[in-house]
Amino acid sequence: DGILTTIDGGARVALLRLRRVRNADAGCLKLLAEFVAEARGKGASVLFCGVRPDLAEQLAALPGVRRADDESLVWARGFATQHQGDHAPLSHALLFVEQGGTWSSTLAAVRFAYELLGRDLCPHCPRRAELPPEKSGEQWHYMI
Repeated sequence: DGILTTIDGGARVALLRLRRVRNADAGCLKLLAEFVAEARGKGASVLFCGVRPDLAEQLAALPGVRRADDESLVWARGFATQHQGDHAPLSHALLFVEQGGTWSSTLAAVRFAYELLGRDLCPHCPRRAELPPEKSGEQWHYMI
């Protein structure tokens, strides 16, 4: 409920790190499916990261959830670019599967979330003060 309240307050991307989640039971999958449907219905994207391969199979079976492969990322990037700044519903639910390196899928998901948001960041975002990427090759990524 806390995440959905944040979405009601204007958040457009929810990033859930599932690194320690192993096999989800039917009840857990049902709650995640309901969360994804409600978040997407409110126009927010849901990005799952730190997902183990065995859990990825279960999550990919949920309605509206896709693996973050090249095809789905290209489509989502195109949609975000086309609708930049008009607050169009993003409505993606993507899985970033852990690739072996520590934090690999989490960093990929954070980077992708910032791509979806573009320059339309909240007033408290540390990225607001950065130079545009065209003028600065340095990119910052924050993890808590």
